[in-house]
Amino acid sequence: MTQSDPAFWQIESSLNCPRMSPVVEAVGRGKLCVMGGNHCTCHDRPKCGEIYDIKDKTWKYLDDDFDAFAPYDPFSEVAISVEKDEPTQIVFYSLLKGCIMFFDPTKGTISKLIEDQKDFALRSHSWDPSPEGLGDKAKIRPLVRASNNLNAVFTNDTFYWFTFDMYMYAYHVSAKRWFQSPCLIDQFPSLSSHDHPPPSPILVGLPQDGKFVVFLPEEPEPGLMMMACLKVERNLQSLQVLVELIQPLSLEETDFLPFEGKAMLKNTGSTSMHG
Repeated sequence: MTQSDPAFWQIESSLNCPRMSPVVEAVGRGKLCVMGGNHCTCHDRPKCGEIYDIKDKTWKYLDDDFDAFAPYDPFSEVAISVEKDEPTQIVFYSLLKGCIMFFDPTKGTISKLIEDQKDFALRSHSWDPSPEGLGDKAKIRPLVRASNNLNAVFTNDTFYWFTFDMYMYAYHVSAKRWFQSPCLIDQFPSLSSHDHPPPSPILVGLPQDGKFVVFLPEEPEPGLMMMACLKVERNLQSLQVLVELIQPLSLEETDFLPFEGKAMLKNTGSTSMHG
């Protein structure tokens, strides 16, 4: 694509393996990384992603170790590691098989494989016993629902999800355990009076340590969203979340419902959010 106006977009070069709903990330200068998504019609090295060189207009598979990508298709997700500058790692994870893979987009190689996270495999067992850190089985179902709908935020060796019943969950890779915050509904006055919380909150990690933004559709009022800035503190036993700022947002398109967001640093050092 060579023009900023979508009406003038043109295809420069096609992927080796066509994908539906992949994760797309700019890496380095002049390169795009395309990973994951639905690519069941591709039979030649289908498991991994590809990187596009904008200058050369060429696509190249990410890594020669294609078998390492096998556990992450089709029941897998991709998280972009939250960093202060360009992403230094892309995290493939499977809640079905309880495995995690770290990929270095700057080198185009796999940097680490983790395959012994049995409590991370939420979709594979009957939760008996419950995963470490989630003693009440009723706490697991909203987390599974959130993980089915939205990719996690990954930062500081930890995965984060925000659930529709207004809890934040975290999974610390090194500690091999889950954490759950207290319910946050009381910190959202406009939601406390509703019969039920809004669906599908969108969690966005910020480059600052322990800082997140969550977007919540304001149901039953179409065209309105709520943006809340969160400060998160996790210790060895608990996960505490403080809502520092709540800002209503008005959408021009009342039918618009974002399903993913990303924070990026501007050249001035400030942070901007994109849906």
